[in-house]
Amino acid sequence: MRSLTTDNKSWLAELEPHGQERSGIRSLKVRYTSVFGYYIEVTKANLASVPADYIRKQPTAGGERYVTEELKLKEKEIFLRRGKVPRARTRAVHRPRRLGAR
Repeated sequence: MRSLTTDNKSWLAELEPHGQERSGIRSLKVRYTSVFGYYIEVTKANLASVPADYIRKQPTAGGERYVTEELKLKEKEIFLRRGKVPRARTRAVHRPRRLGAR
């Protein structure tokens, strides 16, 4: 299990420079929040250079957050190993919306 964790960390560490090189976006960042999980952050000035396979996840004041299918699979693997799921996902699963509620 420890080698899988190390492999995941290495994969995540390589994702940012690989994404920067592939897209030409030097300000591209791979980040994590406990609410939304892992994502790729791109500033507004670079939105036109975002690769076609990036999936828009969330707008921010300074740009957009994206994921890729590969990142989603790796995130799932990491969370399964850790036994954790980001809070935004557990809320959606464990708190069904009441009819008529806003």
